[in-house]
Amino acid sequence: MLWFIARAAESPGVRTDRYASHCQADRDERRGGSDLPGKAVQDRRLYPPPRRFLYIDRMKMLLLFVALPLSSQAMILADFPAGMPQADGWTWEYFSDRVMGGRSELVPPGITGAGGDRVLRLSGTVNTKGGGFIQARIRREKGAVDASSWKGIEATIEWPGGKATLRIPWSSFEGASAGRRELRPESLQSVALVAGEKDFQADLSIYRISFYR
Repeated sequence: MLWFIARAAESPGVRTDRYASHCQADRDERRGGSDLPGKAVQDRRLYPPPRRFLYIDRMKMLLLFVALPLSSQAMILADFPAGMPQADGWTWEYFSDRVMGGRSELVPPGITGAGGDRVLRLSGTVNTKGGGFIQARIRREKGAVDASSWKGIEATIEWPGGKATLRIPWSSFEGASAGRRELRPESLQSVALVAGEKDFQADLSIYRISFYR
């Protein structure tokens, strides 16, 4: 299963809360389907996030965002095909549940391909005995960013058997730590793509991450 986790500050310099949303690649697990980005399933589609969202409290995964002009239709955090691995003031970080004693194995992420096929690849083995996740996050190096002028996160990703551009509105994120239940996009610090919740071989290619209007 693929998770999107956003992190926002309660107020400048104060506690941060995590918010989570997830997407599912194949609804019919009883017929041998698997969750994104696991084993390929023929004719599999990526469905939009369901109305009921889950979250894993132990995960500390975040993806960050870069401030661009408000007149832009998109606030681009990373666009690998365009040769922009990260926006100014943002940085990528990678880790697995091993930071909390887990057993998942993260293959060192790297940029592969060229031109329009250039991607950031997130892959590894997810092991739920002791955690159960691997993740890539893009984090703002200093402070938070006001993303309230945008509607949510847009991500173009590919997994074995499919490729899609997802749009995940802020309203799809649910509180994943103590504090507020609703995400405050005016104080975002990071966002992450996380593969977890089940034992499987994860293989995800990230093309582009942005905020959309």
